[in-house]
Amino acid sequence: MSEHTNDDGFPDLLPFDALVNRVNALVEAMQQCADWRSRLDSLRSTSYTCSDLETGIGRFADERWRRHVLAVLVADWACYAPAVERVDLNRLLYVAHVFPQGFRVWWCRSSDGHDLPVGYAAWYPVSAQAFEVLTRHSDELEDRFVPPLRGATPGGAAYVFNYSIIEPLRKTPASRALMQTLARELDDAGQMRLAAIAVSGDGVRIAERFGMSRVGTLDIDGSDSEYVLATV
Repeated sequence: MSEHTNDDGFPDLLPFDALVNRVNALVEAMQQCADWRSRLDSLRSTSYTCSDLETGIGRFADERWRRHVLAVLVADWACYAPAVERVDLNRLLYVAHVFPQGFRVWWCRSSDGHDLPVGYAAWYPVSAQAFEVLTRHSDELEDRFVPPLRGATPGGAAYVFNYSIIEPLRKTPASRALMQTLARELDDAGQMRLAAIAVSGDGVRIAERFGMSRVGTLDIDGSDSEYVLATV
């Protein structure tokens, strides 16, 4: 990562304006590609293998982690057009730092030969207290943030952070692979109770396939009510 300095010579943390511009450019390129369905033979997925980093800034020092999180961000913004439905970068950085192994990105090769992140699924373990608040007191929540735990406990609870793929690949083998892999990973982790927040009817229907049902609603940022679902 190159160093950027201000007029006073003090280094800048990161050129976030350039980062956002790059993300928007990638999202636009994905939206302009009209033949995604013909490229399913290039479909693949990646996840992050955790490593202990002896640094004062944790995983931020790991280029693999930074690239993985950026791929999640691009995939999310490409899947959700309304800004209010897109993942908040601050929240993403936190939960992906605490439990990065729960994030799996799906890639497909575009017409110009570049592999681009076309979707992702993510989950992370949560405490019994967080699960209780989300599923029984959702009317008291002021944002969508559900704090993660660093490790999963068989028989515990998990929050399904996201499951989405770009519109041209919905209801295709790509979307089925995404959901089947997510289901397998949750089964392997031994999670018994699941919770999720859905922003669309499709999201609700998918959550219901995982055995979740509606337990509450959220009304945040002036958006339409979002549904809280859980296995109860």
